[in-house]
Amino acid sequence: MIRVATIKCPIPTTAVTAVVFVCLNMADAWLTRQLLTHEGVEVFWWSSHFNGNIFVKGLLALLVAILLVRLDKAGLLKWLNIAMLFVVLSNGVCFLGYLGSSLYWQTQIATYP
Repeated sequence: MIRVATIKCPIPTTAVTAVVFVCLNMADAWLTRQLLTHEGVEVFWWSSHFNGNIFVKGLLALLVAILLVRLDKAGLLKWLNIAMLFVVLSNGVCFLGYLGSSLYWQTQIATYP
C-alpha cells in the first residue's frame, strides 16, 4: 500500500486572489497614469476622478475584495481577476504602442536630413 502525504496550503486561495485583484488594480492605475501623462485620454468617465492614483485604486480594490469575502462571494474574485487581467493587458498594449510610435518618430526626426 502506498501512502501519499498531502500538504495543506498555509495561505487560503481567497487571500491570494484578493491580493492578485489589488495588484492588478494598482497596475491598471499605474499604466493609466503613464498614458495620461503622455496625452492619453481616460475612456471611462467614472474612473476619470482618480486620474491614475495608485493609492486610491488600491484601497478601492481592497475594499471590494474584503466586501466580497465578507458576503461569501469570494468566487467572484476569480472572474474579476480575469477581467482586470484583460484591462491591464490592453492598457499595456496601448502603452507599448505609444512607446513604439514615440520611438519611431524620434528616430525619424533624428535622421531627417
